[in-house]
Amino acid sequence: MAFKLNIKTLISLIATIFVFFPYTMIISTNFYTQPYAIIFSFLAFLLNINWIIKYFPKNQFYLLLSLLLLGITIFIISCFPYNIMQDYKSLLSYISPLFFASLSYYLFLTKPHILKKIILVTALIWIITSLIQIFIPSFASFLVGEWSTAGEINSFSGRGSMGLAPEPTHNGFHLIFLAVATYLVGLGKKISVLCLLVAVLVAKSASALLVIILGSFFYLLYKRKKYLMFILICGYLVYEIFIKLFLDFFVDNNLRYIYLIKSLLENPFDILQLDYSVNQRIGGVIIGFNELINSFFLPNGISNSTWLIESEVIVRKYSWSKGISSSGVPSGFLNLFYQSGFFSIIIISFIIKQIFTIENSKFGTYLLICFSFIFLGQYMLSNPGFGFTIGLIYGKLIINKPNLITHS
Repeated sequence: MAFKLNIKTLISLIATIFVFFPYTMIISTNFYTQPYAIIFSFLAFLLNINWIIKYFPKNQFYLLLSLLLLGITIFIISCFPYNIMQDYKSLLSYISPLFFASLSYYLFLTKPHILKKIILVTALIWIITSLIQIFIPSFASFLVGEWSTAGEINSFSGRGSMGLAPEPTHNGFHLIFLAVATYLVGLGKKISVLCLLVAVLVAKSASALLVIILGSFFYLLYKRKKYLMFILICGYLVYEIFIKLFLDFFVDNNLRYIYLIKSLLENPFDILQLDYSVNQRIGGVIIGFNELINSFFLPNGISNSTWLIESEVIVRKYSWSKGISSSGVPSGFLNLFYQSGFFSIIIISFIIKQIFTIENSKFGTYLLICFSFIFLGQYMLSNPGFGFTIGLIYGKLIINKPNLITHS
């Protein structure tokens, strides 16, 4: 289909490609997530500002703008003399959702067919790359720069495919994002389910599996309360068989995520002591939540230098902790809440409520619950997937109102 490729469309499409390949390194940096998506999304925002002001749902726009202004305010108050790079990285969690949401919203309403093709092609690229890495672990790993050697290391250590990410966990989380995106733009359930399967079986991400399990449980709690107890009992019986037969006899027990699953199911209370990464990630969430309560939900600021001092004191309070991230609470939501307190809690709560009000299909709700749990883990809100997904959902508010759609 022919379309008018003006500068607005071109910049928006380039930004979208970087959203779906957030770890691809063009210029060598020491960042996991590369800056290209936010740079081009900001440019697209400026170019499309008149359209966005006119057509973006007002309440949703003000919420995202409030988050942006909150972050800038906390940054100015707590980060003087503004010379620490990590502080700017943290600030992106506040300002980037508006730009990424505006980007996906604009394309969803003005160039939906092109957006669908981009999302489908990128999903297939991530899936195919992950599958090839089963046999050739280093395949395409050069695209993530200094983490390119991790593919070979992961294959020897029993970890899964990296895909086009620096590690299997981020591959798994990105595949869950792709599952959500493909479904929201109308590509159907099959490709979404395939993304979820690859996240668990090929990326072999224990974190992605935990997200899907938690998502399933809370979906049942949210949508299927009357069947919850029956499903839990059946689930327990299945797990008993799964542990005794499948895990013990048919699966390579040297695989890291199988080891973690068995350990979790056999003795959940020891899981934090079995693996340093699990201790940091899950333990960090527990610590972050507890410290949020201890601070009475008041802002603690964005400053990384302050966090480094506070984290030494915090970790000593928890004898079971083996350490905590030097960049902040290892949780997208909790790091934001810890930094800016009840202000961000109120804003994020409204955003989440709107998301689940707009997307009310059964499978869509399930995917969004899983997606939300990604950001309870060590996946920051500065990741392009968070804001981009919000924009897609907001687009569903008026996608069936042709009089509000323009192809300018």
